[in-house]
Amino acid sequence: MKVVDRYSKRNGWYQYTFIEDMKSFAIMHLFLSVPRFNPNRVTKPWAYFAQVTQHAFEQYLQSERKYRETQQNYAELIQESASIYGYPLREEE
Repeated sequence: MKVVDRYSKRNGWYQYTFIEDMKSFAIMHLFLSVPRFNPNRVTKPWAYFAQVTQHAFEQYLQSERKYRETQQNYAELIQESASIYGYPLREEE
C-alpha cells in the first residue's frame, strides 16, 4: 500500500479528482498480481510492484477518459436530437 501512496504523489497523478479510486484500483491489481509474482525471476520485488501500480494507474486513467468521452458524446447527441425535433432543453443552472 505504501507503493501506491508514494506513486500517487508523483508524476502528476495527485492532480486528478478521482485519485482515491485510482489508488483502490491499483491496490486491487497488486493483490491480483501476488500469485503471479515469481521471486526467482525478479531481483527487485519493489520494482515489480511499482510497475504493476503504474500500469493500474494508466489503465484506470484510460478507462476514465473513455467513460467521459462517451458521456460527452451522449450529451451532444441529446442536444442535437432535441434541436432537430424542436424540444426545448432546460437551461443548466
